[in-house]
Amino acid sequence: MRVARRGLAIFLLLVSLPVLGVLGAPAYRHGASFVVIASGMQGPARRVATWHTTGVTALDIMAVPWRGGTLRARPYHPAHVTGRGILLVPGVHAAGIDEPRLVGFARDIASMGHPVLTVELPDLMHYEITTRTTDMIEDAAAWMTTWGKIRSSSWTKLRSDRSTLTSS
Repeated sequence: MRVARRGLAIFLLLVSLPVLGVLGAPAYRHGASFVVIASGMQGPARRVATWHTTGVTALDIMAVPWRGGTLRARPYHPAHVTGRGILLVPGVHAAGIDEPRLVGFARDIASMGHPVLTVELPDLMHYEITTRTTDMIEDAAAWMTTWGKIRSSSWTKLRSDRSTLTSS
């Protein structure tokens, strides 16, 4: 009786592991791929991680409205949109949205299928932390959620549809 139970347990384990691997593993593989790519790992891990990536196009600088004027922004468009749009703001750095680490990070996120919008915060570029900064982030996020091209996969019209960028 004890041998039969042990055999049954081993059999169920061998059958259930591949099923769980197929059903539950894609999200973990996708996350692990992002970590490998963002950390700059090389070798076999990098080659496997790139299976889950897509091409990225950094589009032209655009204007994002906020209650005090407009902010410079750069969208990063993945070739195949599979996730939600992500708003990235730079830290305290004079280069703003052109800071190389931010550009690399935005490209890495976009390569995983998420449209990315980086928005420049002028106060932080001048090494000033003000209450306007949170207003800028809030307004950029609100604008991004109401702008349909960020939320949907229809970023293909972005290059030709410049007139709606600041009027929305």
